[in-house]
Amino acid sequence: MAVHIFRRSAVYYWRRRVKLATPEVFARVRAQGARLREGLRRAADGLRIPVQVTGEGPCAGIHFTREDVVDADTAERGNQDLWRLMCLGVTNQGLAITSRTFGPIAPYTGEDVEHVIGIFAETLRRIDQAAAG
Repeated sequence: MAVHIFRRSAVYYWRRRVKLATPEVFARVRAQGARLREGLRRAADGLRIPVQVTGEGPCAGIHFTREDVVDADTAERGNQDLWRLMCLGVTNQGLAITSRTFGPIAPYTGEDVEHVIGIFAETLRRIDQAAAG
């Protein structure tokens, strides 16, 4: 029982003090996620490698396939070698991806989102150039 009381107290404290779980924060992060997906799609336009950008709300996903990604199975059929190369490329530029989807969190600013788009755009461009030979 003490664990639940502690957990409730911690949640109450952080919601009151940090104010990260407000409707305004959620709306801002959802809008930043939409901007991120839009920027990633624009970065993928004109590349020779197949890139699909998916996601909803604050989440974005990048998949290296020509197939429409509608579920985990179609996502898994994408080119996993290009995925790993992309992860390495963005990590070398100071970002880290810890899962298949990523996106802005409450402390992100619009400038942060644009910075992330720029890093992914540059990484995708380099992968595309290398794949072209």
